Amino acid sequence: MLAEINVSYAWARPRKKSTNYNRALSSDKYVDGFKDDQGTHAGHLGGMNVLKMDGSVRFVPTEDLPQDTLLPRGLTR
Repeated sequence: MLAEINVSYAWARPRKKSTNYNRALSSDKYVDGFKDDQGTHAGHLGGMNVLKMDGSVRFVPTEDLPQDTLLPRGLTR
């Protein structure tokens, strides 16, 4: 069964409209070194891969992510 503990990707929090192609649909769950109450996590160095609503994937540098979550806006762990 898929659960927060065993899924290594973030996902869209609210339901998305398919007409908004510029929004993030999914991404890696962590950038390398991200720390939270569960410890320090592994991930890509310097950023993460982000899947957009149009089906494209691009690498987003850490500095372009919100610094409080290091996740694209609208995604959750």
